[in-house]
Amino acid sequence: MAEEQQAVESTDQPVEQSVEQQTEDVSRETSEQQEVMDRPEIIPEKFWNADTGEINLEDMAKSYNHLEKFASGKKDEMRESLIAELTQEARELAPEEPSGYELPKLVEGVTEDMVEANPLTDWWRAQCHERGYSQEDFQDGINKYIDTMMGNQPNLDAEVERLGENANDRINAVNAWASSFFPPEEFDVIASSLGTSAEGIAALERMQESMQSVSGRSEQVAQPERELGIDDVKAMMNDPRYHDPRHRETSYVERVNQAWNRLNMSGKI
Repeated sequence: MAEEQQAVESTDQPVEQSVEQQTEDVSRETSEQQEVMDRPEIIPEKFWNADTGEINLEDMAKSYNHLEKFASGKKDEMRESLIAELTQEARELAPEEPSGYELPKLVEGVTEDMVEANPLTDWWRAQCHERGYSQEDFQDGINKYIDTMMGNQPNLDAEVERLGENANDRINAVNAWASSFFPPEEFDVIASSLGTSAEGIAALERMQESMQSVSGRSEQVAQPERELGIDDVKAMMNDPRYHDPRHRETSYVERVNQAWNRLNMSGKI
């Protein structure tokens, strides 16, 4: 009986080991299968291949490209809508016509007539109206332009001091000459440019002196020449400008010949 029991135990032991081994194998296979089939949380189910445990990259790339185009289109649409809305709001602040823009309060020394006479003012009105700018925007632009122009204006007191003690006499003399020499429209330009600096006044003085010098020479040339006598004509004939072909001057030769013919016709030769 003991031998039969021992035989049974010896027979059952391999069976139990075989079942344990099989359990381990099944567990291992189940674990491996579980590892293959688990989907990462960040990957949507539609991009997951449960059979192979892999990401469907092709479908995922197509979906991403489609989403990117859609988002880009929406972004452009939103931007255009926002621009249209802002433009509409701005136009509601703008006057109905460009002439509706009013000038700001001007600084001392600048008048409305001066600003309106500047062609840039009408240009700025048209630009503001086209873009739907408000009155405040228009006036800001005018003020900035005036500030720039005023900043570029010379210090007249400093320029007068640079001209010296007789500065006022020099300025008055130049103004008197320029106003009589240039037409009114040109004089206004000169007075507002050269006439505002010491260098400009000096340049006008040199111009005045040059014109007076030329005028003086012109008066001398305009005076009648002294009539040439026989001795004068003979002396001129000895000049290389008359007898030497290398130095011959046609006008000089003609002058000598005319004098000779005149003397010959008058019987003085």
